[in-house]
Amino acid sequence: MGVPFLPTLTMLGSDLMGVGGAKTMTCPFTGQTLCLVPALFPDVAVLHVHRADPTGNCQIDGYPHMDADIARAATRVVVTAEQIVPEAEMLRQADRTVIPGFVVDAVVEAPWGAFPHECYGLYEADFDFFDAYVAAIGATGTGVVRDYLDRYVYGPRTFAEYLALFGEERLDRQARRARELVG
Repeated sequence: MGVPFLPTLTMLGSDLMGVGGAKTMTCPFTGQTLCLVPALFPDVAVLHVHRADPTGNCQIDGYPHMDADIARAATRVVVTAEQIVPEAEMLRQADRTVIPGFVVDAVVEAPWGAFPHECYGLYEADFDFFDAYVAAIGATGTGVVRDYLDRYVYGPRTFAEYLALFGEERLDRQARRARELVG
């Protein structure tokens, strides 16, 4: 956005004020205390989208969150897409393109690339998986993080092996749940 910070009311009174460099100021218009969140300049952004064309133009179904802002702020942008489609298909709904190809450095087709999180309309987040992970941390401590990384990040040699850790039945269930939500 080209500004050094954004004012917000969130984070005030929370422990988050002590991390990340946030400051406060008095609003010159209302006199209210505002939180000033410093701009972020990430070196690399890795974003997952519903579809992209070979040149990196990206479309996101549902709410796009801050993906377009993150893509514009990052020095390098890597996009994983549920599918890579021809440019002509993207042009049929050009108004849906939220990340332009000129900010994208690489695009990779990766169906299920956001799992175990969600990809709106295609598969729902696996909250049972997240709940089990959090419960394991609560029961045995942060050593669970190393176990998670070893099993889900460092262990699989391919993305297919990663997805196989969840099982086809679980993936099918999450796809059905997403269709029920949009359906």
